Amino acid sequence: MDTKFNSEDFNEIMKKQFEALRQAVDTNDFYKAESGFVNIWQEMGRQVFEKLVKEPPPSQKKSKSSPPH
Repeated sequence: MDTKFNSEDFNEIMKKQFEALRQAVDTNDFYKAESGFVNIWQEMGRQVFEKLVKEPPPSQKKSKSSPPH
């Protein structure tokens, strides 16, 4: 996999979301804190994955249409 994504790019994504992570856990409601924290990490993971992968190889792309059932 050839990508130009590097540790500086990764750090930039993390820096952009750091304050959101801090705010997510700044509550007395443990469930709300955990849920917000997990959602932010999922979004950051998605961003990193998309930067790393860019586009799946042609053989692994999802089909645009599925046969009717």
